[in-house]
Amino acid sequence: MLPPDRAVSPRRAWLLAWLGGPLIGIANGSLRELAYKDRVGELTAHQISTAGALGLFAGYFELLARRWPLPSTRQALEVGTAWLALTVAFEFGFGRYVAHTAWRELLADYDLRKGRLWPLVLAWITLGPALVRARSVRAYEQRRASHESPSSSRITPESSSRPRPLADPSS
Repeated sequence: MLPPDRAVSPRRAWLLAWLGGPLIGIANGSLRELAYKDRVGELTAHQISTAGALGLFAGYFELLARRWPLPSTRQALEVGTAWLALTVAFEFGFGRYVAHTAWRELLADYDLRKGRLWPLVLAWITLGPALVRARSVRAYEQRRASHESPSSSRITPESSSRPRPLADPSS
């Protein structure tokens, strides 16, 4: 992972962190192939693997958001869109030109009517950074509101002898 250096912008850190995505995909696919595909069948294995990928990316987004919080929803959506473009380019570029997979086979994973759930992973990769950011912002605002609530401002024996700080006019 990248060093927590503030000289690296959050957007740049997230874009570089996309390189972890293929590693997540390879690990998830390897687990599918080695652990349960033969027992549950191809389609069910892909569906289970999709759920695993969603969870792994959610955890990865949480880690990235803690280390390099994106400053705006717009930047989070830009990062998600970039991740989507990089992922699709990688999938089709590698699949077609390195693994020599047929276009028909590459496109098969996009067919929701046949139970293929790969588009859900792409949707999560696109929207996940913004959704994780929104959840973080909401949690921060709730913590802040609970510290400013009237019940937390009552005078106790410990606090009555100390002067109370003035409210910050910028908040």
